Amino acid sequence: MEDLFLLILEVVIELIVQWPVDAALSRREKRAQEQDRRLRYGLALGAAILLGAAAGWLSDLFFPVLWPASAAGRAFMIVGAPLLLGFVSYAINQAKERRGSDWLEPRRHATCAALFALAWAITRTVLAASAE
Repeated sequence: MEDLFLLILEVVIELIVQWPVDAALSRREKRAQEQDRRLRYGLALGAAILLGAAAGWLSDLFFPVLWPASAAGRAFMIVGAPLLLGFVSYAINQAKERRGSDWLEPRRHATCAALFALAWAITRTVLAASAE
């Protein structure tokens, strides 16, 4: 039960941390030409991985106890958090797109969010394993 609470807490924190980055990227996404859009998407993927790793390192630095101690709990975080954050991000962006909001394409946003969460979880797992 504690691992489930940590998963939900991690996803909420990741949404809050990632939201300003998405807002900055999305403003130009709809107006960009297709070739420029592909380049921006590649940069967004790289930025999601780097920011996720940095956020994972910072969260380990400030909150080292908020990570599952068991290997099964860590595996659950590595698989569950990216899937859940990707799904939530996709749903949010689909709703924004239906309202006509100038936002990222839902599939692209979900991919960036999932990579952000995956980098966060892997960084936390590696740092937790090296501390043992």
